[in-house]
Amino acid sequence: MGNVANRYGITTGNKMNISLHGYIFTSPRTLNKGQNNQLQLLRFGCLEESVLNVQVYYSEHYSSDSTETLAKEQTFQLQEGEKESLLQLFLDQSDDSDKAYSGRIQINGTMCGKYISGSDDVYFSSPSSYIYIIQTDKHLYKPGQKVKFRVLKLDKNLKPTNRANDTGDIFVEDPQGTRLFQFKGVQLGHGIVQKDFPLADEPAHGTWSITVKSGQDTGSTSFEVKEYKLPKFSISIKFPSFVLQNAESIPISVCA
Repeated sequence: MGNVANRYGITTGNKMNISLHGYIFTSPRTLNKGQNNQLQLLRFGCLEESVLNVQVYYSEHYSSDSTETLAKEQTFQLQEGEKESLLQLFLDQSDDSDKAYSGRIQINGTMCGKYISGSDDVYFSSPSSYIYIIQTDKHLYKPGQKVKFRVLKLDKNLKPTNRANDTGDIFVEDPQGTRLFQFKGVQLGHGIVQKDFPLADEPAHGTWSITVKSGQDTGSTSFEVKEYKLPKFSISIKFPSFVLQNAESIPISVCA
């Protein structure tokens, strides 16, 4: 981050020393696509009415010679006497930006007749547009048993997807991360998908995972594999050796 002048600076998560007249501009290190991102501007000394221009650039690569694309530009009005300004910056979720994971945020403006400018690197996060419900028929399995599971893909409105070409891959990994089973090109757009696979007689014990991947979206669940025996218990019931005909109650003891 750069100290634009002796009195001015820009920061994304860190702070710097402030003189009598100056500002701190704070942005999240990671900006979320498809939602509002909160920026903060603190002014010190000079609180005149002014404007602040914020620009966000996408970059598809991390190298310094990568080409930048202007993704968002917004101008904010700063009111006179306002020391702290909370600014909302919305980043569109579009197909063109899906490959952009890093970029830069740039600010420009004037304060008390002085031109200010600064920039810093940022990263981008794309929230998943879909939810995967992955359910196994039980949580704990013994070696040699068959694992049955089902998958349901929901959209952001929690409705099942209904697209003819909505396919994805499903893979199963053991506790060491070794992929042992996979289902390629599974149709996810026609409701619930049901699959199964057998466990070996001597599988790796521990936590296994089932992962669904469709484009940039993923979902996963886990289950346990280990040797186990159902707990045994006994119940004994003791009755009296005889019962009188006029008895109003019969004493019985139950032990478990």
